[in-house]
Amino acid sequence: MLDQLDRLTIRKVSSAEPYNEDDEVTIKDPKKIRDMLKLLKDVELKKIQGIDTSKRNSHYYEWRLLINKEGRFSEGFGITFYNEHAVSIYSEHNTRDSLQDYQITNELNMNEMERLFEKLKEEA
Repeated sequence: MLDQLDRLTIRKVSSAEPYNEDDEVTIKDPKKIRDMLKLLKDVELKKIQGIDTSKRNSHYYEWRLLINKEGRFSEGFGITFYNEHAVSIYSEHNTRDSLQDYQITNELNMNEMERLFEKLKEEA
């Protein structure tokens, strides 16, 4: 498989002022992208019809992943982590059901995500 991880952009968004905060990091090193994706390897998801936005944290994370498909075209995915129990996934590839909400049925370590995000900002 010749697909390559092209870039991962992580944006920390304030729930109170989503358009006012511009904390953003872009990772282009495929190894660092894989390291970030390892945070998600054990996450179990269950499809749901909608997310209860009243249970959002004070901030949430938007991940935008761009994959180079064998040098012919790029495909993008978006993942929004609202809290430890709710996530939305967007696929540019799908024309139908391109956005789907999920409940996280086990644990997602948001503190580790925050720690890695802050480390990446310092390195940038």
